[in-house]
Order: sequence, then structure tokens, then C-alpha cells
Amino acid sequence: MRRTDGSARGFALVACALALRSAGCGGGAGGSAEGVSADLPPEAAGEPGPDVAEHPAADPATEEGGGPSDTTPPRLLAAFSRDGKGVTARFSEPLDPAEAAQAASYSVRGSNGATVPVLSAVPDDRHVRLALDPGTPIDTALSYELWVAATLSDPAGNAMDPAARSAPIRGTVHLAIVWHQHQSWMLDAARDEMTSPWIRKHATRDFYGMAAMAADHPDMHMAIALTPPVTAQLQVYVDRIGPFVDRTANRVDAGAFLAKWKGHTDPWLDVLLLPTPDPSGTEAAPPTEREKDLYWAGPWRFLSVSAQTAAFFPEIEALRDKAHSQYTRDDLLALKVLFELAWFDPSFLDGPVALPDGGTVDLSDVVEKDATGRYTLAAPASEDLANRLVAESWEVMANVAAVHRALRYDPDARTGQIELVTTPYHHPLLPLLVSTDLAAASDPWSDLPDPPFAFPEDAVAQVARGIRHYADLHGAPPAGLWPPEGAVAEEVVGVVADAGLLWLASDERVLERSLAGRPGPSGSVSQAWRVDADRVQGDGGDASDDVAIVFRDTSLSNDIGFAYQGLEPEDSIERFLSSVAERAPGFGRPDRLVTVLLDGCCAWESYVHDLGARRFLHGLYAALSEARAAGEIVPVTVAEYLLGNPARGVAAHPVHDLPEIEPLWAGSWIGGDFSVWIGEPEENAWWSCLREARAALGQSGLPAPDPLAAAPADPASVEGLAWRAWDSIWAAEASDWFWWAGNDMMSIAADDTPFESMFRLHLATMVESANAALALLGKPAIPAIACAAPPAGPARPPSGPFDPPPVIDGQMLPGESEWTALGGKADDVEHGLLPPSMRDASGSAVPLDAFVPIVNPPPPGGNGIVFVTGNQDVLGQWTPNLVALRDDGEAGDANAGDRVWTGAFPIERGTEVRYKYTAGLPSDEGKWAGTEEFPLAERGVLLPADLPCNAVRVRDVFADRPSPSGAAGPATVVTICPAVPM
Repeated sequence: MRRTDGSARGFALVACALALRSAGCGGGAGGSAEGVSADLPPEAAGEPGPDVAEHPAADPATEEGGGPSDTTPPRLLAAFSRDGKGVTARFSEPLDPAEAAQAASYSVRGSNGATVPVLSAVPDDRHVRLALDPGTPIDTALSYELWVAATLSDPAGNAMDPAARSAPIRGTVHLAIVWHQHQSWMLDAARDEMTSPWIRKHATRDFYGMAAMAADHPDMHMAIALTPPVTAQLQVYVDRIGPFVDRTANRVDAGAFLAKWKGHTDPWLDVLLLPTPDPSGTEAAPPTEREKDLYWAGPWRFLSVSAQTAAFFPEIEALRDKAHSQYTRDDLLALKVLFELAWFDPSFLDGPVALPDGGTVDLSDVVEKDATGRYTLAAPASEDLANRLVAESWEVMANVAAVHRALRYDPDARTGQIELVTTPYHHPLLPLLVSTDLAAASDPWSDLPDPPFAFPEDAVAQVARGIRHYADLHGAPPAGLWPPEGAVAEEVVGVVADAGLLWLASDERVLERSLAGRPGPSGSVSQAWRVDADRVQGDGGDASDDVAIVFRDTSLSNDIGFAYQGLEPEDSIERFLSSVAERAPGFGRPDRLVTVLLDGCCAWESYVHDLGARRFLHGLYAALSEARAAGEIVPVTVAEYLLGNPARGVAAHPVHDLPEIEPLWAGSWIGGDFSVWIGEPEENAWWSCLREARAALGQSGLPAPDPLAAAPADPASVEGLAWRAWDSIWAAEASDWFWWAGNDMMSIAADDTPFESMFRLHLATMVESANAALALLGKPAIPAIACAAPPAGPARPPSGPFDPPPVIDGQMLPGESEWTALGGKADDVEHGLLPPSMRDASGSAVPLDAFVPIVNPPPPGGNGIVFVTGNQDVLGQWTPNLVALRDDGEAGDANAGDRVWTGAFPIERGTEVRYKYTAGLPSDEGKWAGTEEFPLAERGVLLPADLPCNAVRVRDVFADRPSPSGAAGPATVVTICPAVPM
């Protein structure tokens, strides 16, 4: 490839070639019934039945009066045994009861060919319960299968689907679902104001509704980790708004509230109670710059509604797509009202909803709902409606803690439904508080802060304070702990044990690495384990430090969080139940515990067909309640599983009897490492800044407060100021800030500066508060913490003359059309593509939808195209579906339609490139849901600083997920200076 003058500046051409496997490829057994007897299979016929989970879940309804008739054959979906004696068969629909009651229609066969006689069959809706001969022992070393006769039929006369007449017999599986409800600590202690609306918004949509819906399904047991930052910040709203709410009129005394608390809840709430500005200046004053940010221009604004949620509110879509320069006062009024409504749980829009304290929220008169489930305003937006929505939101916020207490599962009394789990108070990464050097075990090639951040006493204080906060709120201490981000290590087990907790949780990847190649028992993630504070196998003669640990099933959890977003709820539920059933133990073997743990507040806004995922969640809870009644899947809390609950048939599983892990791997829920939070230059700079600030406070002479004590009554006293200083440094230790630092994570708003601002603000508040306390004591002040940004490479502004001149398009970031002359940006390297050599025609590569569904896949599965996005301007700065690759045989692409997509990009030598692929349509720009190849990870490649040429070729396979994040995919091939002619 010819070099131009610009290439001498250190740029290289990176050519990407991407091979795809089409969705649905891979073959599999067909539906032919050839060779299948109409009766039960002969003893010699031993082939297992096909995977029936791919079939639809139920028959279409038979309509009277000439409607479509039922022609769908019934299918055997599962077979299970709760006691190791009888077997229950689950079908896709009820069978003809007379036929289903014939014991001869069923056969139970072991993998050695031996049969177990079926004595009786009792139909019960979609289930048939079979009694087996008690004189025939079950050999747990064998696998067993249930076959049903081909002559069985449904009430419409449809005979069994010949491809779905058998199923493996499994035992009961216990399922522990843990929803993690968390938001960042966004309270600016200096200004005494929230800097975001998200605590309030998630309270009205998720924090209340996710708990309240359990009451509709009394046999559904689960756990919720309602973090201290959520409940503590919610209380600020409740206490400040409450005195001004008229609960009879559902209105707020706006004048009195603003006179006392304007600027001390969050600015979006203030705007709801203030007159709406008029961009024309005719009916009211034009919006200030700050108001423009709040309404439409800032990273967090009244337009901050996901595209999937906005699709249920066509008026939001219209305002979102309207030119902001054309906004009217009515538009702004509608915008702030619709934003509030879109962030209410749909049950409030469909109302009324009775609250635990006797109040009611009913917004059904405010909106109209059409047949497709889309909401529009029943009357034009008004200032009175905006005021009412503040009152209604207060009603919900005031009941969040109450609804959790009302449904709380008491591990001692064995009553209630929801086990409430705590976290360390400010949501820090416990292992990295002990020492950031613990990250080296899982990521030895990454740079880490030097000297390390190492304050293990802060881990102890954060855990203790979280437990105290929980006990104050709910009247009893918690049994379980979700360490933020699932971050655990051997070094923090003692902290958890000393705090008196029964159990903690982490991720499957941590379990895999903890076993360190040692073969664990079959289904090792589907059981509880034991850890202790010593470093010897066994208890060392002391079982007092035993703690149970469960590990989230990564694929099941991520399916709910990511894979189901584009599916219909019924399909998701059937897929989830089938996946859980697959993890059940074999016939007659000990039960298992499957743990599903994920975010319980942010996943739902991306569900395409189901506003707030409420149809999915209610349907799932109903299906799990049915499964529990049948004995197939028993939803439990973790404490319930460990301590037992005889009333629900749940046996105890004592902690000391669980298999031991020694030692526990240091890692998190993402890849079993800490690379999301540490290792990048910006992340390391923040850790070093935090270490400097923490060390300064520790050396100031202001002692750390007792984490079990309440805040001092006088905030202006030495004790009160010292308490605020320590609270601020503990808030700065939160995992949230480091999650958004660096290039590996980008918020939906594509602007992470609010999180960086809060991190710096917490440090500044620490210095200010500490110095105020020290001044009262006549002691020297703490110096200001610089907390500088990491060093960046030298800027290279384009230099003229420019012929043709740049195109001025009004965008803040330059595009490729703006600087194209020699010496400018795009022509630093001659444009051309290296022809890729990787092809996939074998069907053995990773499927496109291996991790998440692709809504608009590329041909032949759809009409989508493939995009690349990453941490460079030419890669769209993490804007998905913006920078397209091509498979059209043009501009360097080798062959049109060969499913090898290509692109070339000028990138400076010595650059660490982080990137990932998406697939979809140009209209999907900005959308991750249904387009990205895998969530919460990205690819990475380092361009050598001493590159001897100007070309690097990267060949990837779509959905070939790297581990750890930021590495190359397993199938990636990087070629330096490829010897391929143009």
C-alpha cells in the first residue's frame, strides 16, 4: 500500500474483516416420523428425542362459530420427579383426560434399557402425575427417560407430535432469583441537592413495582438487594416533599415547597413545579441555559427515555424527533409531563394501585391506552398535571420501603416472600478496598495504580454500615450480602463472616477460577458452596467463620438482562423455564440450587414488546408458581434454601455441610476479573487520586466515625463535619465512578461526565468538610486534591491550506467530509482496504445471536448491515450502528454477499483500540438493544508504536466474545503489515 506524506505522522490503516454465521444455521434433527412406532418405543429404540423447547408453547385457541380450529399437536415438554419416586409429565396443553389416565400410555426407561413400571396416571390440566412401582429401585448412576404413546391426543383429536414424545426425567430444581436495585450516590453534600433524577424515576417505575408485583403471586419467593444509596436518598425526597403534599387533592403546595426546598431535591423536580418557559419569549420568559439542559440539551434531560420505552409513548417520539429550535412552550410543558409518565410503572397508568400505607395512585384518567398498548395524553399537558405528578410520585416513593417490609421473608419465622439483601453502604468493590493489587491475579498484563489503594478497614466499615442501615430500615439484620459487582476475594471472606452474615453471592466465572482446574461436581454452579476465613482445606477446627456462597448462573441471568429484550414475553418465559429445567438434577439425585442475579431496575427499559417487562415478569412468576405446585421448579430465597422451610417442602442445607472452596478467587461478575473498574489510564488515575485523598484524611487526626452509629445531630459541629468528610470519602469509593471511567463503558447518553463530576465532588466535599472541622480544632488544613486527568497524547490540529475547504455541517465532532485534503484528518493514510481471507462456510463459527438476539440480522437472515464502534472518532466514539462495514464488493471489499464485512480506518500508532460490532439498520443508530454482538465486553487491540508499515489487519468473528474484556476474541487474527496486494 502506498504511503502518503500524512502517514509519517504515525497513523496506521486498520482493516477489519468480520466473518458471520447466519442465525439458525447448524442443522439438527428434522421432524420426520419415519421409523417411529405409533405405540411406545421398543426396548431397542434408544435414541433420545429432539430438543422440544424450540417448539411453540401452546395451541391457538379454537374459536366457535367458524373460527380457526385447533390443529396443533400436543407435545411433551418435560418430565420431573420431586421425590425420586413418582414422575410428573408436563405437556404443551391438556390431553384428552380419558386417554391421559391410561398408565399403559407411558414408559419410563433407564439408560441401560431397563424399564420402571408405571402403575397409574392422573391428569391435572397440562400435567399428568405418574405413580411408579415402588419395588423397582431407581439407580442414580443411570439417566432415565419418559416416553408417551403416539396415540395420546388433545381434546380436539390432535395426536402427539411425533418429534416431542420423550423427555429426560429430572429431579426438582430450586431457583433463587435476586434482583439488584441500585443507583449511584448522586447527593451533592455541599449543595445539598441531587444531581440526577434517577433515584426518583426508578422509584416510581422499578423500586416499588418490582416488589409489589410479588404480592400477586404469593407462592413466588425471591430476593431483592435494595441498596443503602437507594433507600437513603429516597428518604431525602420523602422527608422534604411530604409536608407539602395534600393527599386528598393529590397536589403539592408548590410555593411553600419551593420557598423552603428549591435547589435541594433535584432540579428536574423543581422544573415540574415552576412555570414552563417559552422559547419564543411571548407567553413566558425564554428558557435559561440551565433550563435548556434540563429540558433537552444536557446529558440527562426530559428526553432521557429509551427508544424502546418511547415507542409506547408516540408523543414522546414526536417531541424527540422534532427540531429543538422549533420547540414551543406547549412542547416543553408536554415534555416534562410525558417524561414523568414514561417513568411510572405501567400498573399506575392502568390504575388504581393501593399502597401499603392506605394511599392510592391512579393515573388512568391522565392517559389513554390503545389496542397496541401505546399511551397518549387524555388531555393537553398542564401545569396542574405536572404538579399532580410530583404528588403522585411522592406517594410511591413514600411506600418503597414499606412494600418491601410488608413482603419481607423472615428466615427465622419462615414467613413472607422477598428476602431483603444488603450491600456495603456506598457500593464499593470490597477486594479493591483491601488492595487494588488484588486485581493482578486475574489481569496480570494490566497496569495497576502504584502505590496501590489499600485500606481494608474501609471494607469493614462499609459492610458494617450497610448492615446497620438495613436493620434500622427493616427492623432486623440481613442474612445475605450481594457484594457490589459480585466482587469477592479470599481476603474479604473474614469481613463477611465477622459481620454475622449467612451468605454472599458472586458470579459463575469466579467459581470456575476458584476451582482452578479442579473438576467440580456436575452442575457445580447449580449448588451452594462454603467459604471460610482461613486458608486451609476444611474448617481448621473452627466452623464459626463459615459462610455460604452462591454463584449467579451467567447465561440465565444475562438472558433476562439482554437476550429477552427483543422477544415476546411468552417466548421468553418458555425459554427461561426450559433453561432452568435443563439444570435440574437427574432422576433420584440430590436437588440443585440455580441462582439468577441481575439488575432489577435498568434492564426493563429496553424491552421492545413489553413496557417495563411487566407482562414478562408477571407471566414468569405465574409460571414458576405453577411449576412449584407441580414440583418441577421451586422458587426460593437463598436463606430459605439454606435454613429450610418445611411448610413449602424445602429441606435445610446447612452451611457446614456444603462443599468448600479454598481459596476464593478474586474477581467480579464480569469475566471473573476487575478490568471494568481498574487498569485503564483514567481508572488508575482516579484510584491514585482516591488513595491520596483517603491517606490525607486518615493522617488529618479526624478519626473515622463508628459505622454503627448515627450521624451527629449537629452537622456544623466538629463531629458532624468529620462525619461528612468520612462519608464523602466512602462515597467516592463506590464502584459506580470507576465503572464509567475509561473507554470500556459508555452511558446511554454517550456522556459520562456527570459521573466523573460526582466522583470529584465527593473528594472536594471531603476536603472542605475536613478543613472546616480542623479549623474548629485549630489544626492544619488538608491540601486540595488535584485529581488531574490522565495524560493525553499531543493534539494534532489539521494544517492548511485546504483545497477543497472543509465542509461546515454544524456538528460538534468533525466528520470524514470535513477534513479530507492532504495534511488533514482523513487522508493521513491513503484510503484502501486489505482484502480479508477469513471465510466461514462450515457453520462451525459462533452464531450471531449467541449472547443476545439480533433484531435485524444481515443476510441471509435479514436485511441488516454490520457496524463497528469503539473508542476512536473514526469508530463513532461508542455510538452503535453509526460506522458501517460493507459486504458489497466495493471500495476494497473482496466479494459481495460473502458474509465477510470489511472496513478500514486511520488510527494513530501506539493506540489501544477498543471496539465491538453491532448489526442492524441505519435507523438503529444509538441503540445497543437487539444489535450488539455481546453485552458488557468489548474487543481490544494495541497498535505498535514502532509499526514498520502503515497497515494492520484485524480479522474477527461476530459474537466471538473476548475474555477478559478488552482482549482479542478467541478467533481473532491480527496481522501486522499483511503481505496481501491491493
